[in-house]
Amino acid sequence: MSKKAETTICWLLLATCTAVLIQPGLAQLPPPLGILPSPISGLLPPRTPEVQQCWSALINIQGCIWEIYRSFFSAQFGNIGPDCCKAFATVNGNCWPKMFPLNPFFPPLLKDSCARFGAVAPAHK
Repeated sequence: MSKKAETTICWLLLATCTAVLIQPGLAQLPPPLGILPSPISGLLPPRTPEVQQCWSALINIQGCIWEIYRSFFSAQFGNIGPDCCKAFATVNGNCWPKMFPLNPFFPPLLKDSCARFGAVAPAHK
């Protein structure tokens, strides 16, 4: 067999195995309101009472936490709705380091974005 034919057969075999072994991804809807995955430090509302209090204003607005997570991971702040911005404005400035310990610049950026709705968050302390 020629070298070219061997190479072609190897690539076809590799492509076939890859196609068979890779399972197609399934689109997933976000969980219903009030059902959040287990906490990941700095990313999801933890179960400690002090930090839960910080997240409480945001949890009560449908879709708000998901809007904030999308902004956090995409660095695009235009998708935050006015209700979420108003709720975000009620969060105490002392909560920011507890809520977003991995990115201390995120809360001020989100606050600036929310200013377009007239919702101004408390100053970061």
